[in-house]
Amino acid sequence: MCLGVGKKTIRQVENLKHMTKICKKHFDQVTTKPFIHLTISFLKMKPSYRMYFSLFTIFAFAIFFGFVQVVEAADDRTKLEAELINPSIGKDDGKAKFEQRVDRITLSVEIEDQKSDSAFEIKVDGISLGTFTTDDSGFADFNLDSRDGNTIPTVTSGSMIEVIDSNGNVTLSGKMIGTETTQDGVPLTPSTEFEPVSTTNVIVPFGAKDKDISKFYVSSTISVSLFETITWTNEDDTEHTVTSRTSGIFNSGLFGTSQSFSHQFTIDGTYKYFCQLHPWMTGSIAVQNKEKTNASDTSETILSPLK
Repeated sequence: MCLGVGKKTIRQVENLKHMTKICKKHFDQVTTKPFIHLTISFLKMKPSYRMYFSLFTIFAFAIFFGFVQVVEAADDRTKLEAELINPSIGKDDGKAKFEQRVDRITLSVEIEDQKSDSAFEIKVDGISLGTFTTDDSGFADFNLDSRDGNTIPTVTSGSMIEVIDSNGNVTLSGKMIGTETTQDGVPLTPSTEFEPVSTTNVIVPFGAKDKDISKFYVSSTISVSLFETITWTNEDDTEHTVTSRTSGIFNSGLFGTSQSFSHQFTIDGTYKYFCQLHPWMTGSIAVQNKEKTNASDTSETILSPLK
């Protein structure tokens, strides 16, 4: 019985070897024969024909790969993105994305952590694009696609995206940055991460709590660029606050000696502030957007000093 099993196994091995040889033979014929025939035909050509054939082959490959590169470059002509910041707390609560390709233009906006079932308006450089409403979790998305017949305004690096609530207040805003190219795929602006934020320091000097002091903040009146951050440092021997006179824009709360408070300004305009403990301590900040010529002051709702 063992002898019979051994013979059967030997026959299976021999059959497997035979099938392997057949497969290898067919594989060699399929992969090598066309190449061999082409090589022989090429060598049989006259030298002048071989030269023309070689030049034609090189020229054809150059045209093909050049065409592919141009199409790929044109297909990704413009890609821009923006982080949408809540100006009250300086938190990133949304994002916007713009893409322009050969066959389409798309714009998408997403927001989160907003009041549920609330309507918001989208603006690009002051142009209204439409409204959308948050769901039960405070999330909403807004999408435009030229293939669906949507009209999308010109968006470039530096364009301002604004999300405005039903009361007309700017809830979120951000500036588009990214890569723009021409039809030939030549970059107009480099592809970068979001622009670094510069910081301006303001000192609350020793003795600022006294009404007779000449300077309550150093400096009390300053000008900064859009998206710049200001940091106030308390060098006095008592607590202070840095509170915007426009309700809800920024409020440090009490911060003591050697402590600091920072706020990033994402909307241009003039911001006046004071100390709620010492209301005679006042300051002013002018936030300038170099890409806009009509910058207006923010409206003021005077807050009462702390008692």
